[in-house]
Amino acid sequence: WEQKLQGVKPTLDAKGLVQGPWGECMHWAVVFEKDNDWESMPEYQDGPAGQVLDYMNECGYSSMSSALNKNEAETNAKLDRGDRTYAFQQAFSASTAAVPGQAVGQPLQQSVPIQQGQPHHPGAPGVQTVVGVPIFQNRAEAAINGGQLPDKASTDQVVGGAKILDENVPFPDSRGCKDVAFAACFGLLVVAMLGLLIYFSSEIPKLMTRVSTRYESTSGKGCGLTSIDKWEETGELTQVSDITQRTLLPENTRRLSNATGDFPTAAVPTANVVEFPGLSHYVQRVEAWADFVGVDRSNLEVPDLPRARRLVTSRRRRASESEKLPSDRDCERACAAFKECLAFDVVKTSGQTSCTYQKEPAAAVNLQAAACWKKIDTDSIDDVAAGILGKLFGLTVAGALVSMVVALAFVKASSVQPAAATYCGVYFVPGCMIMIGLVVIIVLPNYIAVAAFVIGGILVCCGSCLCACTWFCYRDLIPLTIEVIAAVTAVTLRYMSMLWISACSAMASVLWSFICVGVFVGVWARSNRESATTPGASGGGVGGTLGYIQYFFEMLVYFWGGFVAFNTCHVAFCGVFGRWYYGKTTESTVRDSTKVAFSNSFGSICFGSLIIAIIRAMEAVARKLQNDAEDSENYVACVIACIIRMVISCIGDILEWISLYAYVQVAIRGLSFISATKATYSMATMSNLIYVVSAILVGWVVSMGAVLCGLSAALVSGVISYFICDVPEFCVGLSVIAAIFGLLAGCIAGGSAVGVLNSGAVTILMSWAENPDVLRDTHKDLHAKFSNVISDKMSGSNFQQRTE
Repeated sequence: WEQKLQGVKPTLDAKGLVQGPWGECMHWAVVFEKDNDWESMPEYQDGPAGQVLDYMNECGYSSMSSALNKNEAETNAKLDRGDRTYAFQQAFSASTAAVPGQAVGQPLQQSVPIQQGQPHHPGAPGVQTVVGVPIFQNRAEAAINGGQLPDKASTDQVVGGAKILDENVPFPDSRGCKDVAFAACFGLLVVAMLGLLIYFSSEIPKLMTRVSTRYESTSGKGCGLTSIDKWEETGELTQVSDITQRTLLPENTRRLSNATGDFPTAAVPTANVVEFPGLSHYVQRVEAWADFVGVDRSNLEVPDLPRARRLVTSRRRRASESEKLPSDRDCERACAAFKECLAFDVVKTSGQTSCTYQKEPAAAVNLQAAACWKKIDTDSIDDVAAGILGKLFGLTVAGALVSMVVALAFVKASSVQPAAATYCGVYFVPGCMIMIGLVVIIVLPNYIAVAAFVIGGILVCCGSCLCACTWFCYRDLIPLTIEVIAAVTAVTLRYMSMLWISACSAMASVLWSFICVGVFVGVWARSNRESATTPGASGGGVGGTLGYIQYFFEMLVYFWGGFVAFNTCHVAFCGVFGRWYYGKTTESTVRDSTKVAFSNSFGSICFGSLIIAIIRAMEAVARKLQNDAEDSENYVACVIACIIRMVISCIGDILEWISLYAYVQVAIRGLSFISATKATYSMATMSNLIYVVSAILVGWVVSMGAVLCGLSAALVSGVISYFICDVPEFCVGLSVIAAIFGLLAGCIAGGSAVGVLNSGAVTILMSWAENPDVLRDTHKDLHAKFSNVISDKMSGSNFQQRTE
């Protein structure tokens, strides 16, 4: 027995008892003491059990001696009751001397009867383990012959998955690296994206400068600066034909060079408007609703424009307007693209328009010029553009940190009050609708009159109806969800270092988002800058079929990295919960699980994430096709694209759901992604696990936690951005952008942190399907509820008719 224990590290099961070879040796030592007069044997001066304890101390595991003493006491108590089974929870490992077909590992006794359809696992207490017998394949055959499989289940797939389960034990001593090619491809992608970011990152500050450039115009004379004949940066001639350029700014309003054409007529005179790509309409509405933040507009002359019409503009029209470049801004765009250009003269000759671009120093004034356009506030704009990336990244990180704190508080609160957390998660959406509706009814009548009561009433009615439907449809599922939340949070608080995994995953996701956005925006900015001197240019980017192909690959890259970060975190969590369930916990449980996720199983993670990313990228392209068809008023194509998008979305949802459970087998057994999917299908089908999965609302609770984290991060990022803003004209726009970045980071970081609840739930479900006895010992109520759900579903009329 010393040779058997040499080099073996003792581990504890869920009850704190030593398991594995050390537990076995202590068990048989106590049995020997009970069956023999060992005190009369000189070779056993300290007793067989004492010798095992002494050898443990000699091997350097004295910290585990108290647990082994507990083994001795528990085994003595069981033997006194006539029970010769192991006191600890044993994960079976046959010795090299075992003979196939003969029972080993447990004293022979009658198996514990279990319910029909109830899963069981070799090595569970009270069951003899047989070497060379395909346990899971026998279970599959029994389920098939007994008519216990769900409708339309593939028997071949069930048997094939059972074979994979028989051939791969949980937490093997050694794991091979699986799906290595996909891990290598992802690594090359990361390196390539970093290189592209370095190459194109310099374009982003230039883009910010261009879109933020503002002018003031003076009619009747030129600017009086030195003419520019050739652009220094590109070597192009400044004079081009067929340009169109307006003569003056409308009503002397200070504008951006790339503003959409319709806003000047709605602008408040002397207002400084800051518009950013894709946000211009929202910023305009912030300006229009400035009364909410206390802006005194009583002394301002507002042009006569029906405001309601602007507020109800269709999304198709807004998108079309925001993407079209003005037709009379060619010189403004060209001058904004080059820092050397400080002003330009607009010259009208024989119906033709031309511009003379100018720089320092001063020169003779062109009296024939129709107008002079000069850049203003260039220093402020350059300061904002130069520091925009750093500030946004810092604000995003700040939002992520805040969301992690909120997530930690949420998990702690869920462990203390699982019932309250469950009820809040289930009724979170209808409750928010009712609350927002009441706020609209109370606060907004002074601003939008009767519309406030209509909008608020609709929200309150819809929220109330949804709340009632939730109560009637899901109230029976809440008690089971409460038990699951209580079990998962108990393990989470025991291994709080898992939240560091969440933090690392969140930072990786945020960093990947910044890399992708930096590359994509940098590429577009480069194209936009190069087209700045082309009259009537589209502003950069690729159109037509090539544009959709480029968009697909951009979304594929973005989604692949995001899913890899999320699934790596998920696999690490599954490893921790799996080790807890199977009694494989040590002092380095979290570290070991994380190591597996980032090494042996990383290829499987990359493979599964790539499959889902392809589907989600296809869905994004279908959505873009639908929006483009709507913009062009091609409603037949819009309907077709919508149907395609919905089908692809459903496929993506199914794949994400399957992968969530398949990654449990990746973490526990070290399988490749395809093998894990087959094993998951077989296990879930044999155990009728779908009935339990459909009766759990953990996802609702996790979603509520993620939303709370995201909103907290958005609030903090937006407020900090507003107070650290140096240029008042930019503060509102920067705050909105910072809040959006904070919201995304908060949802990612907070979602990863509270996602531990979902990972724990699916791991416990899959482990229970394989070995229910552990949960029976640790959480009897939860085990009973799982069993009852399956029994109730299988005893239903449809099942009874099918089996008959």
